[in-house]
Amino acid sequence: MQSLLNWANAKALDVIFIQEHNLGVGRHKKWRDFSRRSGFCVIHGIHALKEDRVVRARRGATALLLRMSTFDLTENDSEIQESFEGRITSKKVIWKDMILPLVSMYVPVHPADRKKFLNKIKNSNRSIPQGAIVGGDFNCVENITFDTLKEDEGTYQNHHGGLVTTMMRRKQLSDVFRKIHGNTARAYTRESATVRTRLDRIY
Repeated sequence: MQSLLNWANAKALDVIFIQEHNLGVGRHKKWRDFSRRSGFCVIHGIHALKEDRVVRARRGATALLLRMSTFDLTENDSEIQESFEGRITSKKVIWKDMILPLVSMYVPVHPADRKKFLNKIKNSNRSIPQGAIVGGDFNCVENITFDTLKEDEGTYQNHHGGLVTTMMRRKQLSDVFRKIHGNTARAYTRESATVRTRLDRIY
């Protein structure tokens, strides 16, 4: 965590969207203290089941790191959130007289869990408010032609990618990368020996 915060300060970042931290409530005080010393508050998502809280969050828990001076926040704005198994953390901040809902999201890697999760949140304003800025690991892509590259020339299995796209359109949110670079640009956020993908996006 301290290395991440040092990097954030070196880059003058105001917001960091974190996915899959896998740390439970027992680490919140340490995270909060690290964050405070570096000028940030932390919104720490955890799984709601009590048996998971003491030791760790389940895979996929999220967090937000927010620079306190940028958004007029204090250490007291750090908090723990349990919504949607810790897979969504959110905070409304004020920036230049605008209210900005910030959301960090992790979409499950397994297709059946992914479908269940997306169907659960797609119509919920509590999960993604209108006008939000969403940073997430979506474990699927919007366009398999431009967002994936298979080294073996096979077909990428993009289960339920359309659900993410539909959900974001309903919220009137769009892929920032596409807005800046166009519909046919290529870039990848995850690479392996056989496939490159742009699973991580900001809307």
